[in-house]
Amino acid sequence: MRAVRCVDGRATVVELAAPAGEGVRIKTASAGVCGSDLHMLDLGMLGPYTIGHEFAGWLEDGRPVAVEPLHGCGDCGLCRTGDYNRCPANLADIAGISRDGGMADEVLMWPEAVVPLPTGVDVRDACLVEPIAIAVHGFRMIGLRGDMRVAVIGGGTIGQTALAVARLTGGETAVSARHDAQNEAAARLGAAPLTDEPYDVVVDAAGTSSALADAAARCRPGGTMLLLGTYWAGMELPAMDVRVKEIR
Repeated sequence: MRAVRCVDGRATVVELAAPAGEGVRIKTASAGVCGSDLHMLDLGMLGPYTIGHEFAGWLEDGRPVAVEPLHGCGDCGLCRTGDYNRCPANLADIAGISRDGGMADEVLMWPEAVVPLPTGVDVRDACLVEPIAIAVHGFRMIGLRGDMRVAVIGGGTIGQTALAVARLTGGETAVSARHDAQNEAAARLGAAPLTDEPYDVVVDAAGTSSALADAAARCRPGGTMLLLGTYWAGMELPAMDVRVKEIR
């Protein structure tokens, strides 16, 4: 079967035997390229595993499923309360990073990873379930309401999914993106241009010090910054804005 792995620092299609052993067999229908994949590729962090933690496919009986790439230990207090994403064991067991992921014709996953898709969701689009889940979880944590004005800094996949989820509340949303295609996609999702009026919630979906500073500057006093981006090279905290505005 075909699979994508890191070979000599490059993402390369290789031929492998079909996976064997314990687990639920999934025939891959779609797999997304996460910005994290590219960063880890550049930093030499991807081991001898098949890449891909955003994917969906079919079970052997034909049922379409999305996949949860994280795998907690199942025994600690965090896992028992449903916060398995915070379990330290996750770092050692992530599909596409520390075990084979979804950029292959087939993959074996643990049973808890299987997320059945509801009727009406195309399995070919369901590789977006994982990034959408990041946005849903973040907004749940801060208690997003429909009367809150939301700005998103960054127009990549995480920024677009954050925008789409925020739009479901019916509130005003805006986006700051670098590329025309990203701005066009955000406009199709209903985003308005950014204004100088402060926002109740500002999402950093870019994961850079400049984006974080922009988020703090655009956040109203007593507002909330939601950090959904990944900071690979450290960051500078806009401490004065955060402190003076009492930003959460």
